[in-house]
Amino acid sequence: MKSAFTLIELLVVIAIIAILAAILFPVFAAARQKAHQTACGSNARQISIAYYGYTGDSNDTFPIENYGGNICGVMWIDFLQPYIKDKQVFMCPSISKVVLLPACQNEQGRTAYWTNAYLHRFYPRAWGGRPFHSFRWPMVRFPSTLVAFCEGDVSYGHRAWTVNPTNPKCGWITQYDAKYSKNTDNRHNGGGNYPFIDGHAKWLMPDRILTETAYNPADPDLESQYIGSACQNPRNDGTHPWFRP
Repeated sequence: MKSAFTLIELLVVIAIIAILAAILFPVFAAARQKAHQTACGSNARQISIAYYGYTGDSNDTFPIENYGGNICGVMWIDFLQPYIKDKQVFMCPSISKVVLLPACQNEQGRTAYWTNAYLHRFYPRAWGGRPFHSFRWPMVRFPSTLVAFCEGDVSYGHRAWTVNPTNPKCGWITQYDAKYSKNTDNRHNGGGNYPFIDGHAKWLMPDRILTETAYNPADPDLESQYIGSACQNPRNDGTHPWFRP
């Protein structure tokens, strides 16, 4: 006599498969995200190391944010490209390359990182009556705690920051829309990869980027002619990861 599955047996098998799928799919998704986090962290570290090559050939001067004020033109990633020779290093596998704002000639983004506005000065010009000055290595006090840049939404390389993108206070995200802070400095399991200018990189939660130094209103904002003192950001304390030198 030919045997066959009964309806009850078939339903039991389907139920077991569904339970296993419910257990394993989140595990697979977490493993995939962890792999993306690791790959993105490796990219961030390579970019951080590229600073040494560029500044060594540029009289200890850090690259400017963009050249000539054209946000669709030559950006900081172009200045570092000769020391990396791989455009994909500036991207993150966790997010799309589609550019949300602004639209240049095409919709393919060039980088998934936001520059530190204190280090990557905006294109040479006078701002607020003060002349432009590039940031240089002698101005660095704590290289091991000075964050070079952070993860952000995809752009052509024009996004700069004074705090984390998801922080609503005094970040460039405030001049856009809140939706552009999604999938940024918290896209890897609630945190992001932070490269430091001494060449190392760490995964950190956004709220770990802080300083215990109090803001001094008499302290001139020497690092960026564009940011101004309205941000009221204190200096680096030499212990915690922070963006202002």
